[in-house]
Amino acid sequence: MWHYGEEKRYVHELLEKYRAGKLPLSSVTAVIRSWAIRYQNEYLLKQRYFQPYPEPLLDVTDSGKGRDY
Repeated sequence: MWHYGEEKRYVHELLEKYRAGKLPLSSVTAVIRSWAIRYQNEYLLKQRYFQPYPEPLLDVTDSGKGRDY
Protein backbone atom coordinates (compact mmCIF):
# COMPACT_ATOMS: atom_id res chain seq x y z
CA MET A 1 0.00 0.00 0.00
CA TRP A 2 1.34 3.42 -1.01
CA HIS A 3 1.53 6.13 1.66
CA TYR A 4 1.94 9.64 0.29
CA GLY A 5 2.91 11.04 3.69
CA GLU A 6 5.78 8.60 4.16
CA GLU A 7 7.10 9.24 0.67
CA LYS A 8 6.90 13.00 1.20
CA ARG A 9 8.78 12.72 4.51
CA TYR A 10 11.45 10.63 2.79
CA VAL A 11 12.02 13.32 0.15
CA HIS A 12 12.21 15.98 2.84
CA GLU A 13 14.86 13.88 4.60
CA LEU A 14 16.81 13.63 1.34
CA LEU A 15 16.62 17.41 0.88
CA GLU A 16 17.87 17.99 4.42
CA LYS A 17 20.78 15.60 3.87
CA TYR A 18 21.64 17.43 0.65
CA ARG A 19 21.51 20.81 2.42
CA ALA A 20 23.80 19.41 5.11
CA GLY A 21 26.26 18.30 2.44
CA LYS A 22 25.75 14.61 3.17
CA LEU A 23 24.09 13.63 -0.09
CA PRO A 24 24.68 14.55 -3.75
CA LEU A 25 21.98 16.49 -5.59
CA SER A 26 21.63 13.63 -8.05
CA SER A 27 20.01 11.52 -5.31
CA VAL A 28 17.23 14.05 -4.90
CA THR A 29 16.70 14.67 -8.60
CA ALA A 30 16.51 10.92 -9.27
CA VAL A 31 13.53 10.64 -6.91
CA ILE A 32 11.80 13.66 -8.46
CA ARG A 33 12.38 12.26 -11.95
CA SER A 34 10.90 8.92 -10.85
CA TRP A 35 7.74 10.78 -9.81
CA ALA A 36 7.59 12.45 -13.22
CA ILE A 37 7.83 9.00 -14.82
CA ARG A 38 5.23 7.48 -12.48
CA TYR A 39 2.70 10.23 -13.14
CA GLN A 40 3.67 10.63 -16.82
CA ASN A 41 4.26 14.35 -16.41
CA GLU A 42 5.41 15.17 -19.94
CA TYR A 43 6.39 18.73 -19.03
CA LEU A 44 8.88 17.51 -16.41
CA LEU A 45 10.07 14.57 -18.48
CA LYS A 46 11.12 16.92 -21.28
CA GLN A 47 13.29 19.03 -18.98
CA ARG A 48 17.04 18.91 -19.58
CA TYR A 49 17.59 19.34 -15.86
CA PHE A 50 16.95 15.65 -15.26
CA GLN A 51 19.23 14.48 -18.09
CA PRO A 52 21.51 17.35 -19.10
CA TYR A 53 24.03 15.14 -20.91
CA PRO A 54 23.78 12.05 -23.11
CA GLU A 55 24.41 8.88 -21.11
CA PRO A 56 27.82 8.11 -22.74
CA LEU A 57 29.21 11.47 -21.56
CA LEU A 58 28.53 10.81 -17.88
CA ASP A 59 31.50 9.90 -15.70
CA VAL A 60 30.45 8.53 -12.33
CA THR A 61 33.99 8.68 -10.95
CA ASP A 62 33.57 12.45 -10.53
CA SER A 63 30.29 12.29 -8.63
CA GLY A 64 30.50 13.96 -5.24
CA LYS A 65 33.92 15.41 -5.98
CA GLY A 66 34.85 18.11 -3.51
CA ARG A 67 32.24 17.07 -0.94
CA ASP A 68 33.38 16.00 2.46
CA TYR A 69 31.24 13.08 3.66
